[in-house]
Amino acid sequence: MKILLKRFLIYLIQKLSLNERLASLNKLVNNEVNNTQVKDKVFGYFIDSFGSEHKLIEGLRDKIKPGWKGSLKKKNYENIPSNEAVLDQLHYSKSQFNKLKRLMSIHSVRISQEMDILEIGAANGLATFQIASKQPQSVLGSDIVQYQINQSVIRKENQQTKELESNYRNKARKKVGELFDKKTKGIVSFIEDDICNSRIESSSKDLIVSWDTLEHLNNPQKAFEEMFRILKPGGYTFHEYNPFFSFNGGHSLCTLDFMWGHVRLSSTDFQKYLKQFRPFEYDIAMRFYSENLNRMTVNQLKQYIEIAGFEQIMFFPNIYIENYFELNEKIFVECKNNYPSLELIDLVSPALYIGLKKPVS
Repeated sequence: MKILLKRFLIYLIQKLSLNERLASLNKLVNNEVNNTQVKDKVFGYFIDSFGSEHKLIEGLRDKIKPGWKGSLKKKNYENIPSNEAVLDQLHYSKSQFNKLKRLMSIHSVRISQEMDILEIGAANGLATFQIASKQPQSVLGSDIVQYQINQSVIRKENQQTKELESNYRNKARKKVGELFDKKTKGIVSFIEDDICNSRIESSSKDLIVSWDTLEHLNNPQKAFEEMFRILKPGGYTFHEYNPFFSFNGGHSLCTLDFMWGHVRLSSTDFQKYLKQFRPFEYDIAMRFYSENLNRMTVNQLKQYIEIAGFEQIMFFPNIYIENYFELNEKIFVECKNNYPSLELIDLVSPALYIGLKKPVS
């Protein structure tokens, strides 16, 4: 009876934890070649510099990054997100916040009234205000406007563009803040600051957090050293991020039409692919690929943590088991040709959670 109950529970867990998007990806990519539906979904082929042929799957980009077309729209700096859009974004951000908050609580770390907190990559302040709603002493949100300029459809490197981006972001933050009470808004402040070369005061924060940010840092080793400097002795830092090498690590602009395409192609082949299949996206995609995505492996991340001086208290790759069955020797070899230091875990972990502590002495 116990064995049957155990099997039933395992079945339920597996059934409930299956991700529909990945399941459909698995079905789409791995069906037999002689299946006519799959043939209909192959819209082209790409030959890379090594002579490898890659089948291009129709609709794959939509499944990996739904809504990717929004990244190609020209931003209207006069408009700000609607209440409905902000509420949708807030709902997603809240789920991310609650997930990280739960992992923090497992390690007996909770937001308290005495805490001074820094959020890196604050963007529109969705998570910043939610952190402040827990009523800590202060919450500082940091970000750099250059990140947005790098992925702008029309990139103009001048002061006017920076001012437009900054003003738009400030209006969006104000819009988000209106959904919170006066006391919460009074706790929040924002700063234009690059965590890789920060001007935030040393030993000034009790907690540093970020979501979907570490993969965009241009010098992650320096960033961890700066976080260590900024934290008070005994302080903590927690992060959730989407590594470059995962199946969706190319984000909207660099996700290609075959699995792990952004990793399987060299930089030269990536450019060639864009010119051949996405010429109108070439400039913006290459800027994002070159300037907004780092190539930090799991092993490198661990090295940076150790070099900075942190004590590691949590290291939790969120592995999609389905990715193991989508991988094969050909894919792995192609990825290793371009990035010799990557491991299997880099390819099958679309999210990674880390928690670190700065020693008291």
